[in-house]
Amino acid sequence: MRTWDFPNVGVLSVTAAEYDDLDDVDARWPALREQADPDGNDPARGWVWSRIAQSCPERFAVRDRSGAIIALWASTKDAPLRLQEGPAYRLDWFEVRADLRSGGRGAACVHLIALRALDCGADRIVLAAHPNARTLQFYDELGAERRLPRGWKPGRDLVAYVVGPDRLTEMKDLADDLET
Repeated sequence: MRTWDFPNVGVLSVTAAEYDDLDDVDARWPALREQADPDGNDPARGWVWSRIAQSCPERFAVRDRSGAIIALWASTKDAPLRLQEGPAYRLDWFEVRADLRSGGRGAACVHLIALRALDCGADRIVLAAHPNARTLQFYDELGAERRLPRGWKPGRDLVAYVVGPDRLTEMKDLADDLET
């Protein structure tokens, strides 16, 4: 199993997200979401990963050194989208466990998603973010471009982002340097 040692985050690995994993997440994470965001602004509030997974052939768990799941991501597509700009990995769902959303864990996970995108033959990532300030700031600070790529339309009331080829390569290079 491949592992990466991210500064201030620790050792992470990526595995397929199996239904048993998702059932466990669905049992444990809702309470963490409520504790982290009692005002109800968490875009992931109400997500049920075992249901999400039914429409997502691409689903992965990011695990810490102990094997605990710290994040999940999923795509409804099993191959890159063929957009006019170039092949794009579609990131439909991404969540870092609510009590672990600081300290660089989310950014580390997106670097691992970048590796997956490139492994699939994509040269960019497209995603649609919920329009809450914290989420938008996260993607902006990652260097994702807030724009709508030709040939792709995000869900209603979501904000389109593209992690372009240069930024994707930078993320991959950093992850490669941190592989243990």
